[in-house]
Amino acid sequence: MGAIISLGNQGNANAAAPLTDCAFTWPADVVQGLEILNTLSRLPDNPEKRKAFQRLQKHQNRIIREKAREYYLPM
Repeated sequence: MGAIISLGNQGNANAAAPLTDCAFTWPADVVQGLEILNTLSRLPDNPEKRKAFQRLQKHQNRIIREKAREYYLPM
């Protein structure tokens, strides 16, 4: 969880893919998944961030899918 928060604080747009991979690695951890979504929302907008939100809309956990849809704003 600390690494997720730290990546968000750095604001590095390249963190989008690893954060998304983490959400899929631990699909039952809803708290971690929600923090990943929160962290992604704070990253600078770029194609990787949009791709991450699109991927998370297919997450096996319903809560993560729904929140990813709420955060994602198509451009």
